[in-house]
Amino acid sequence: MLLQDLFEMATPSTAHKAKTYYHGTSSESAGESILKSGIQPGSVVLTKKSVKGPSLEPVKGKVYVTPDLKYAQIYAIGGDIAGTDSPRNKGFGYLFVIDGSELSDIQPDEDSVGELIWKAFQGDRKDPILQRYVNILARSLTDGQLKKFKDGEYVMWAHAGKKLLKSMPDEDKLAFIDAGAHIANAGEINFKEAWRIDKVKIKDLKKDGSNFFEIAEKVK
Repeated sequence: MLLQDLFEMATPSTAHKAKTYYHGTSSESAGESILKSGIQPGSVVLTKKSVKGPSLEPVKGKVYVTPDLKYAQIYAIGGDIAGTDSPRNKGFGYLFVIDGSELSDIQPDEDSVGELIWKAFQGDRKDPILQRYVNILARSLTDGQLKKFKDGEYVMWAHAGKKLLKSMPDEDKLAFIDAGAHIANAGEINFKEAWRIDKVKIKDLKKDGSNFFEIAEKVK
């Protein structure tokens, strides 16, 4: 681990460690690899990030998890397609259940940071931490970048999140996580349960993920 990485992380609170988290992948080979070796940095499958570029690459050395089952389900099945029936729905996806005690050093997912601030720009969120970063972000981006950010360009959300995280103090990182940001954890994570979903059954899934464990098969 590089010394500079130590300044990017925050220690999870007791409340963070008390929660259950999820990690999903729609890649059958990635799921099989996790079954054998645990969740390793770089095993995240960024299904919704179709545009390649430096702002959309996951932070090196991090494993991405979320307490939001709906969000994890999207990754497990390859998109926000629960309840749909398509001949392209084939193969298997995986969802892994993680105990919060596995978290070590954490920071908010950079995409989540950008998206939450965007919601504050839109007036949808009034959290003090987000309102403060609206002003910080406005000073951090060029006029052109700020316009793209306000227009809802996902690439710019990720870019802005990465930019802000470089100098964000630990208490603010934890505040973003408490505001709903997904989590990037330093290093590998072990899972306590593994579930496999036959993508033919995507049509039976609810959007909110509430019946995922009824439809999926527990494999470990």
